[in-house]
Amino acid sequence: EHAGMRAVVGMIVIDFPTAWAQDADEYINKGIALNDELKHSPLVRTAFAPHGPYTVSDEPLQKVVMYAEELDIPIHMHIHETADEINGSQEQYGKRPLARLDNLGLLGPQLLAVHMTQLTDEEIARIAETNSHVVHCPESNLKLASGFCPVQKRLDAGINVALGPNSEER
Repeated sequence: EHAGMRAVVGMIVIDFPTAWAQDADEYINKGIALNDELKHSPLVRTAFAPHGPYTVSDEPLQKVVMYAEELDIPIHMHIHETADEINGSQEQYGKRPLARLDNLGLLGPQLLAVHMTQLTDEEIARIAETNSHVVHCPESNLKLASGFCPVQKRLDAGINVALGPNSEER
């Protein structure tokens, strides 16, 4: 008996080609096909996995939100991991990544926001208000010197915080 435990398979979405797909639309379509193949599995669940705000443009993110809602699939995304990510977003979009993602409809109970080391008090309140989840990866954050996730502050705000593994290769 597996006691309700299930593995999660991330359906990656990025704007650039790899051996798996040529563009964001192909990643999304292949992810949906994979979800269809695995949706009745008692041991596996899928999640859309747009890599990060700096590797996925607005249009694919809007499609991910639409399909995630339609198919009841969570969204797993690295967000506010480093100060460089924040600065790059402000230069490119004129706003912090979380504000951009909020405008695109990503914040909500389907969102598993990974890392979240670089948050303002207002952003913490918005995460709580939208019932988004935070996945804290202390080993990865320490290894990459990307900052600390003030977990207690998130818990005090009523945010569900999960503990994530080291997601970087050793």
